[in-house]
Amino acid sequence: MRPKFPAVSDEMRRRSVMLEHEARTWPGTRCGKMFGMVSLYRKDAIFALLPATRAIENPNSIALRRQKPIAGNTHKWDIFPVASDKELGAALERLRKAYEAAG
Repeated sequence: MRPKFPAVSDEMRRRSVMLEHEARTWPGTRCGKMFGMVSLYRKDAIFALLPATRAIENPNSIALRRQKPIAGNTHKWDIFPVASDKELGAALERLRKAYEAAG
């Protein structure tokens, strides 16, 4: 059974576009589409999902690929909330760390 991904607001879409625009300037970054989200890759390694029309778990969040497994947890994504424009700087920093880890 396919998981249900919550719909995102126009504000979250706008925030996602801003984050995507910045991430596209990083060397080796490419974008794709997946389940209503924008997937960000560094070369062939996926490092983040940004909401376009859908999100993982929380409609006001981005998903960052977990680099190190957590004991007893099979979830491969860390969810980072971006509920307001004030959180864009922190979200961009998290994206940058995920990008670097994917290299």
